[in-house]
Amino acid sequence: MNDPELIRLFEDERQRLFTPRADFCRRVMLRLDEKPLPQTTIWETALDSMRPITAAALILIAALLGLQVFQIPEPNRGPIQVALDLEIPDIEQMLYLEANPPESVVLEELIVVGME
Repeated sequence: MNDPELIRLFEDERQRLFTPRADFCRRVMLRLDEKPLPQTTIWETALDSMRPITAAALILIAALLGLQVFQIPEPNRGPIQVALDLEIPDIEQMLYLEANPPESVVLEELIVVGME
């Protein structure tokens, strides 16, 4: 690390990178004159910042609506169904109202109801 050539190389590179050339100020001023700074209002800034939030809200709403569409609707139990539940025996309720009753129970109940 005490090599003088290596130290000189690092010093030359440091000056080349960090020390601006003689025409640096003129080049900066020319570049500033070429392109004016954009003037943004508070409303443009507010709209720009609301775009990602609005996009996320719309995606969330679409996802919730999609879940609602794919959800299987459950039949409503109205007052008539409640009154009929009181009059129908449990065996017939299982046959008429259950979506997927066990097959062995259904056969046994049909046999018992048919013999009566």
